[in-house]
Amino acid sequence: MFRYQAQFARRTCAVIVGIILSGRALLRAQEVGSVGGLVVSSWDGSPLPGVTVTVRGTTLAAQSSPAGRYQLNSIPVGTQVLRFSKPGFASAVVTDVRILPGQTNNVDGNLRPEFYEMEEFEVTAEEFSEQTEQILFERQQSGAMLEGIGSDMFKNLAVSDAAGALTKVTGATVADGKYAVIRGLADRYTFTTLNGLELPSADPDRKAFQLDLMPSKFIDRMDVYKTFTPDMSGGFAGGSIDIATKSYPEEFVFELRASTAYNTQSSLRDDFPSSNRGNTDWLAMDDGTREMPKEVQAQNPSGGAAYPPEAKSSFKSSQFTPSKSESPLDTGLDLLFGNTHKLFDKRIGYLAGINFKNEYRMYDNEVIRSYDERGTTLSRDKTGVRGMFDAQWGALANLSLEMSEGHELSFNFLRVQAAQDTAQRVVGQEAEGTVPGESYADQSILNWVERSLSYYQLGGTHTFAQLNDVKFDWGAAYSVTTQEEPDYRIFQFQAEPGSETYNPNITFAQPNFPTRFWRELEETGRTFRGDFTIPVPSYNEQDNFVKTGAALNLSERDYFQRGIDLRPLPGTTHPFNSIGDPDIWMSPENLPFIFMRNFPANLTYSGEQTVTAGYLMADWAALNWLRFIGGARFEATDIAINTFDVTRNIPLTPGEIKQNDWLPSLAAKFQIRTNVDLIASWSRTVVRPTYREIAEVPIYDVAQSRTYLGNPALRMSASENFDLRASWYPRPGELVSAGVFAKRIDAPIELAGKNNDNSQITYENFEEAKVFGVEGEVRFQMNRVWDPLEDLFFGLNGAWITSEVPLTAIQRDNRVAFSSETERPLYDQPEYILNGSLTWEIERSRTTVTVSGGVVGESLILVGLAKPDEYVQPAPDLNLFVRQRLGKNWDVRFTAKNLLDPEFEVAQTWPEVGKVVLESYTKGITFGLSVGCEF
Repeated sequence: MFRYQAQFARRTCAVIVGIILSGRALLRAQEVGSVGGLVVSSWDGSPLPGVTVTVRGTTLAAQSSPAGRYQLNSIPVGTQVLRFSKPGFASAVVTDVRILPGQTNNVDGNLRPEFYEMEEFEVTAEEFSEQTEQILFERQQSGAMLEGIGSDMFKNLAVSDAAGALTKVTGATVADGKYAVIRGLADRYTFTTLNGLELPSADPDRKAFQLDLMPSKFIDRMDVYKTFTPDMSGGFAGGSIDIATKSYPEEFVFELRASTAYNTQSSLRDDFPSSNRGNTDWLAMDDGTREMPKEVQAQNPSGGAAYPPEAKSSFKSSQFTPSKSESPLDTGLDLLFGNTHKLFDKRIGYLAGINFKNEYRMYDNEVIRSYDERGTTLSRDKTGVRGMFDAQWGALANLSLEMSEGHELSFNFLRVQAAQDTAQRVVGQEAEGTVPGESYADQSILNWVERSLSYYQLGGTHTFAQLNDVKFDWGAAYSVTTQEEPDYRIFQFQAEPGSETYNPNITFAQPNFPTRFWRELEETGRTFRGDFTIPVPSYNEQDNFVKTGAALNLSERDYFQRGIDLRPLPGTTHPFNSIGDPDIWMSPENLPFIFMRNFPANLTYSGEQTVTAGYLMADWAALNWLRFIGGARFEATDIAINTFDVTRNIPLTPGEIKQNDWLPSLAAKFQIRTNVDLIASWSRTVVRPTYREIAEVPIYDVAQSRTYLGNPALRMSASENFDLRASWYPRPGELVSAGVFAKRIDAPIELAGKNNDNSQITYENFEEAKVFGVEGEVRFQMNRVWDPLEDLFFGLNGAWITSEVPLTAIQRDNRVAFSSETERPLYDQPEYILNGSLTWEIERSRTTVTVSGGVVGESLILVGLAKPDEYVQPAPDLNLFVRQRLGKNWDVRFTAKNLLDPEFEVAQTWPEVGKVVLESYTKGITFGLSVGCEF
């Protein structure tokens, strides 16, 4: 297969080279000149960085430097009009700018925060926001393959958090509603930063930051880098995401929004499955209802001795199975405010906000199955109902201080608290232990998961004009992430139809007795970085620079897991055996019929990770139209994990990785025409395993009857990356791009079955993975098709991806009875990704209507040993958003999400019977309404 891909890549390169040569010939045939100057604020006369300068009637654009200077080259000769724009300032124009062949004209700009200094003129495609234009401009100027989305687009696409924003980026998807997947590579291949500094994960089973924890109200923009440059962390292969929080505004801002939503499957029901709730659950914080009783804490967690009677009666709840409750409408509240003031003739800005939401989701049509005998025998067949209550709030505070010209400090604080309460009951046939028509399994799960993030960040930007504009950027961050699962309750029993006998002592799934767990995780992180950017004299009209820096990332994690069995007391008959109600198992009158022992999964682990890095790179314009970006990064990795089995009082196998890596990269950027460019890139990066993947700790999935276990022998993965992309910017805010990419990943880490029935799952290094993909994107105003459609804006992006991972010898031997295949796709990699949106801006009524949607191809989520692999199936998504402005400051927004309400399925394919569904459910359609104001 890759032979044909290589042929396609060679042909693509030949076509692009031809375009380059013809484009360069056309460019040389034109007579052009240049313009440059200084842009300042009329408020205090200080230089303005980040001002976008465009030439009317062309796609030429430049951006002012930190010192306020800009340069625009290759401008057609004649009289031109320049436009200066920056968010927070009124746009200004300079007319009658005379461009002479081969000469540079000096034109300075002056922007005012409050009012227009000159009469504004109409620019083609002006309806695109200034932020969108700026993001596309920065993409055009970047030496890496950069894609971004800004807060202006969040409004039109009804995006509520960073996870929703990412799905609008080419080749990007989100797993489990939280984790970034770039170019079809699992979340482990993605690196996430906040304002350039690493964000930690609060999930013990994942490497990636949970993007749903970051409300979109706090985000100014998200940049997705698909190629590596040495000034970036080398710990990714798919992509690197940088979330930029909103900085201080140039004038007072106040935003307030209240929202509610109705889900067709979950809202306003009186049979919503739930657990006993605490008084502060709505704030995503347990009030102590689920905490471990002191009488239990006082007992030795090791050994098998029974607990004293007072421990049995110390629990605040005896509930073990979901109860029926009422589910209200979803609710939400957003508040954001800030301003900029003068202090000792220097600007000081602040921005603060809060975000809150409560959501209810019910899945009353869950199906869980498994097949044996080449897919002809149904060995597990269960149906379930699940209720999930989600609560989240966040707080943001940003402070910026202008010390002097070119020197600025900033402080960011972020606090996010999120919780999910799950109540689930599953009934049906188990693979072992039940007989169809004779017995069935009944399984209940009550699980509260509470996550938090506290993040403190201090940074500075310093431009030294006296040193030829040498720039120094630095940052430091401290973070604390936690995840708690207090009083995770599991109750499984076996029943016989028509019989009055129930058996809570079962052996077909772990745990074997009614059980209560407590799990706690805390991770602290410290990150430091410093970067010097040194301008280098140029012999042409382009800028050159050398960049060097160092970084240090330190993290520490502590994990605690304690469980207790609630066994029937020998020699007694518990009333449950004749009633079958799990909630009476620990009722006060029935405590004499049970005794407590340590569950054999009392474990702790502690881990430390240190990554030390340094780099050197250069950005050199060999010609006006040819630019090289390259260099190398050195990273030293030191990871250590120590796991201890508290029940047996013995240490488990430790995990350790010590490795040094040189990570080179080289990119070439060709400016074919002023609005057409081509970038080719090659790099090497690494992928590190997570603490959880190395720690030898079992985690039980009761509904699937599976145990997940870490692997202390895991190694780091390495990736060699090849990229080629051409981009055309027809008009400001418009884009057409196409590209190809390939990756060779050594020792990829994937989830795989350890035994024949996939009941034991672990993380393994496989030999290698080869990935090849094609991706493209278009954004344009529909008047290109027909002039009356000037109020319509269209965006479409997609990717087709294929991959190969050789099966191991033991996998081939175990699959020989039903398959002759010797390779499979990469874990969690879909074969295609497609996203699109159509926005209608109705100026007369001040209405915005957006239809958006997408679909992701099937993705491998479990590598089978003696069974076929398991895949998540495509589930198309379609959404509607309407925004109606009311007066100057108010608006009403209506959303309709998941309009197609597809089945979410996991399936496997057997040669004799074809595709069979292992798991399925629907989510329902959600209709939302919000009212807000902005001043």
